[in-house]
Amino acid sequence: MNSQQSLSKELRDILTIVADLSYNDINSGVFDHRIIAKANNLPQDEVRNYLDQLKSRGLIREDIQPTDASFRLYMITAEGIQELEDEDQK
Repeated sequence: MNSQQSLSKELRDILTIVADLSYNDINSGVFDHRIIAKANNLPQDEVRNYLDQLKSRGLIREDIQPTDASFRLYMITAEGIQELEDEDQK
């Protein structure tokens, strides 16, 4: 990860969940409730905080949603996939 510090285990775990659920496809969205369900019983607010952190680092992005929607749709970015690949090579 360029000038940014490396990911914590928790952030890496959530990024891995997004990657797995989207099959590493930057065009496939994953509903937030599916990510939360796979997050080893972490509290919903904590998972959402991790998702926000990953989004701010550019490793995932949030897809546009209707204003009346009660869900969020996340997509892994090419940078997110690269981050996981770089870490796997260490």
